[in-house]
Amino acid sequence: MTNLHNKLYYIHGGQMNTRTCTKCGEAFPPTPEYFFRAKSGKFGLQSRCKKCLTATARKWEKENRVTRQKTREKRSHRAQCSIYQIVNMKTERLYVGESAGVIGDRWVHHKSHLRRQKHGNSQLQEDWNKYGEEAFIFEIIEELSCDTSKDVLLKKEKEYIKQYLKEGKVLYNKQSVD
Repeated sequence: MTNLHNKLYYIHGGQMNTRTCTKCGEAFPPTPEYFFRAKSGKFGLQSRCKKCLTATARKWEKENRVTRQKTREKRSHRAQCSIYQIVNMKTERLYVGESAGVIGDRWVHHKSHLRRQKHGNSQLQEDWNKYGEEAFIFEIIEELSCDTSKDVLLKKEKEYIKQYLKEGKVLYNKQSVD
């Protein structure tokens, strides 16, 4: 055990506390050697020992292997290259983007960043905060073949941006269109 662990885990009179695994009931020193870390746990560690958690994870993996494979297959069929838009229904302002994967994941990614105040587009973030999530919709503009290259996707995205600007639509997109 390192000096750091000694400093962290030795309490009153040089006696080391123990942590009892809630699964197997064995007592171990409360160190990362025996327990995975957990910010909310006592001593900052999980309540079950590494051995029990690993065994539980392996058992779950074995029991759910077929289900997980089916889920992966379904998900791969949903993967599609797309050009999409996020529309502010209050202002009719648009954000145009591209996705080379599961399109629903892209929307989840945008929402996650917007909800946490971490979206890269400050104007979109500002309107999200002002009008709320319910003011925005996510739409697919065009679906493309799964093997479409990133260059082609970016070109298509720019074409839609250029088209929307010609139509007089106001966009959140920051990039300039040649």
